[in-house]
Amino acid sequence: LAPLELKEYQRRVIERYDDYLKALYAEKLKAEKAMQALKEAEVDIPDGIGDWPKNAWKKIETLLPRIKTPIGLKIPEYIARYDARGRSVPHVCLKVPTGGGKTLLATECVGRVQTDFFKSQTGLVLWVVPTVQIYRQTWKALANREHPYRQTLERASGGRVKVLEKDDQFSKSDTENYLCIMLVRLAATNRASNKEFLKIFRDTGKYSSFFPETDDYTSNKDLLNIYRDLETNDLGDGYTFSSLSVKHSLVNTFKMLQPIIVIDEGHKAYSDNTRESLNGFNPSFILELTATPNVKNY
Repeated sequence: LAPLELKEYQRRVIERYDDYLKALYAEKLKAEKAMQALKEAEVDIPDGIGDWPKNAWKKIETLLPRIKTPIGLKIPEYIARYDARGRSVPHVCLKVPTGGGKTLLATECVGRVQTDFFKSQTGLVLWVVPTVQIYRQTWKALANREHPYRQTLERASGGRVKVLEKDDQFSKSDTENYLCIMLVRLAATNRASNKEFLKIFRDTGKYSSFFPETDDYTSNKDLLNIYRDLETNDLGDGYTFSSLSVKHSLVNTFKMLQPIIVIDEGHKAYSDNTRESLNGFNPSFILELTATPNVKNY
């Protein structure tokens, strides 16, 4: 298949997106430098200094297209989004008309956030789609090494892409050496009485390379000191923090890897349960694509 050329409006979207990534990177470095200086000076870090996603948004907001409101056109407001540890999550919604090539834009944007912001070619991308039909279409495209979508990701990763489904086994080595794209249905990310969602909390041997042995309490304690929000096994009464073991679950793997999350048809993910669930995976970046964004959420 021949490479797909971006249309003019798609190029304009990418230009604004690149502006955002540049601002994000600059503000992140500035915040990290400031917090390190305060820490070395043994000074309390004031609230807001680490909210570099908000600062980056302010830096580029005058470049953004105006949105329609009941009182006229206005610059989009920044809406904060936080992960399970209270850290601000950079997130952006791209308004893409139906049939406007949102999957191509998504692959372009994932490639750019990997190389231009994270300065990395490896890691995990959680790609969330709303329906079985779109799941099948997206899987077919991403799994095909000759497809333009896959080729865009191959360029960003230096030719090291691994496409996964939610129940596939993968290792720490995979995420250190490949750009792993895990395709999941939206239903599997919603905690509201959903059996598929609950599966990701199960203790399983599929992800053992990410965790210490269950009975190695010292290593488990060290891991929990770094990742305080990991799920632990219920060992019953009489056990203390020093004797807890971390669940070898998919959700704990997400929390440590801090995946990029792509949400296809993002307007279907506006429920409080879905947003809370996705935020709970501790994403490092959220990219939403929809023809009908909800300006209250973005």
